[in-house]
Amino acid sequence: MLTATEIHSHNMPMTIPHRSTVLAEIAPIVPVIRAALTFGLAGAKQYFDEQHEDTPDPSLAPDIVRWHARRYLDNAGHAVHDLSEDYERHPLGNIGLMLAWRRFRFRMRKVGDGQLPVPASTTQKQFYDQLCLEFDHEDHGELRLMILWDTDKEYAQLISLRVALPRVGGDSRETTQEFWSASILEEAATAAGDDDLPIKLDDGMGEKTGQ
Repeated sequence: MLTATEIHSHNMPMTIPHRSTVLAEIAPIVPVIRAALTFGLAGAKQYFDEQHEDTPDPSLAPDIVRWHARRYLDNAGHAVHDLSEDYERHPLGNIGLMLAWRRFRFRMRKVGDGQLPVPASTTQKQFYDQLCLEFDHEDHGELRLMILWDTDKEYAQLISLRVALPRVGGDSRETTQEFWSASILEEAATAAGDDDLPIKLDDGMGEKTGQ
């Protein structure tokens, strides 16, 4: 993985959006993402509890999380969170999760090690490819970010939530690079505050109600 320091050592112009600047800009949308994933976890856990499975199936569970998270984003996410500018969810194959908000595009993937995963398709490679950021001295325009999440084995809670600014997507871990990444788990929980109430699964609309 090529870091900003390594880029600088190769005498490349440092025009990459700074991590702290991007984190400050995306702060309002992070609680929405966390709430959607938390709602998804609750849906997956409920499903496997009803099937009397002690441990969720690691192959099926992420799909269920994404399905419930998508419903949350399409419904309660718009009503519960007071954003100055609303987001849009872009449909993806395989129940993929992608959001557009302001100048950002977010894709979400479950990873076990917190590292930027190798892109699984040509479309994902194109999403990763942001080499132009190294040479754009003015407006960076649209930024594409990866939201990397992980949960405990019981799917009871998020144990990792990170944001990464991809540089390029390759065919292996060695050729898949990011400019930087950062944990946003604690920031998301703090920002949620009183809005982060226990989630009740009703009609699948994803409405959050206090218990």
